[in-house]
This record gives sequence, C-alpha cells and structure tokens, in this order.
Amino acid sequence: MEVIGGELTGVITIKVIGDLSEDAMARFIKYCSGQLSDGWGESLEQKYLKTDAGEINISFWNSGDDWQLLPKKDYLDSFTRSEEIGMGGQS
Repeated sequence: MEVIGGELTGVITIKVIGDLSEDAMARFIKYCSGQLSDGWGESLEQKYLKTDAGEINISFWNSGDDWQLLPKKDYLDSFTRSEEIGMGGQS
C-alpha cells in the first residue's frame, strides 16, 4: 500500500530482469487481475484486520469501471492528466 496523489493505493511490485514486452505485461496484468478477483485477493477480502479504529477488510479489486491495474508510470501519468484537466477549468 502506498499513498499516491492523496489516495491509498494497492501496489504490486515485481522485479524484471531484462526487458518486458507489451504482450508479457498484458499477460502479467491479466494474471494479477485474476488473482486479485478470485485468488489470493479474495482470500484477503474475507479476513478482517483489527486496527485501533476497529476491524477492517481490504479489497484490491472490484467489478466497477473505475478499477484498473496499470504499470506505475501509466498510473502516475493519469494523475498528471487529471490535474491538467482540473486546472484548465479553473478561473
């Protein structure tokens, strides 16, 4: 978990030796999406964690249109684009 652009964000970290093709990245993202929705992500969702504020559960996936799994650069670029769009509308 990291706070990025003021949002609590789930982060998957991989170490790649060599180059990762676009096809390989697409297959990795598909694999991770499956794990987050039905694999170890679902298992994590079903476990409640005790915190000082009470019990919480964590989900790294949902079926909504706002859910996405992106390479870090693309994710950070999306914040830059959002800020540029928001600033353009201000007077």
